[in-house]
Amino acid sequence: MPELIESPRARTIQKVIFLQGGESICTKFCQSDFLDYHEKSPNSQVSPEFLVGNLAGNAYIFPFSTSRLETGSTRITSHSGSPYGGVCVNNSDPTLIRAIYVEIFEWFRNKHLEEVTFEIRLPPSILYESVSAHEWALWSLGFQPEVVYLGRYFDGNTKRTYNRNRSRRISKLDRTRFKLENMSIPTRDGYQVLSDNRLGRHSVSPLHSLTDLALIEEQYPGTVSTLLVSHENYSCAIAIIFQDMRFSTLQYLAGSECSFNCGSQDILVDELIMQNGITKNLLLLGTSTNPDANHRELNHGLDMYKKSFGAATYSAHRLVLHK
Repeated sequence: MPELIESPRARTIQKVIFLQGGESICTKFCQSDFLDYHEKSPNSQVSPEFLVGNLAGNAYIFPFSTSRLETGSTRITSHSGSPYGGVCVNNSDPTLIRAIYVEIFEWFRNKHLEEVTFEIRLPPSILYESVSAHEWALWSLGFQPEVVYLGRYFDGNTKRTYNRNRSRRISKLDRTRFKLENMSIPTRDGYQVLSDNRLGRHSVSPLHSLTDLALIEEQYPGTVSTLLVSHENYSCAIAIIFQDMRFSTLQYLAGSECSFNCGSQDILVDELIMQNGITKNLLLLGTSTNPDANHRELNHGLDMYKKSFGAATYSAHRLVLHK
């Protein structure tokens, strides 16, 4: 049966599992263990734990957090902080993955005699071959989709295919009037563009503070990348990307009030696509669905903006099981 272990030992076992031969099923951010970041970040409310086991010679690890529901039952959540979620095992065999989930669920049922709700969010299947096997394993055990996320991405191996209106708009922009800067951690002026955008549009602050971003980059060099566009000496648009060896995630994209009129955000996205074409990575642009509506509503304006640059669609799932 799996064993609940403390985080220092978990970090060592994580690296052994993730860095073995075969498909890497977790990003550098999780390989290096995001626990350090969450434990030191003053904004973090995550209390991660790990189950580690070995089935048929295959070591696996299950990152999770536990919360109590108002009904008195227990909810087991596979970490949203982990880019993968669910069981991390260096094997994509569906039968083995299913058996591992069965072993883990039995462990929780023996520990929690009351009702237990399992929640597991899977990443887009475009990232990892093994995602489909995980989805089938969970479905076969009675899990039901709770949320389906719809997002868009760029493939650095494919040719850019902007629509006609977007191509015409970008071609008319005078690039000499814009200043593009690549950096790791954003400047204070650049971060202010992001902060003002989030407060103005959503009445919330960015999830990561400047201190948080600096902490991530200090512990895991090369993880954070920033692209800043200025127009007439004013910071107008910013993109913050979390980098991985195989793919990149656009964590934040924001512009000032003038960014749409002057075209700085179009210049920014165009530059991101060109740079991603050099690395040949996948660039995830995030979801286009509305979290306030449990992702049942599509933000058409946001989705059409991504589509106008030729971004393709992907889906990701959050599955639940009540026992």
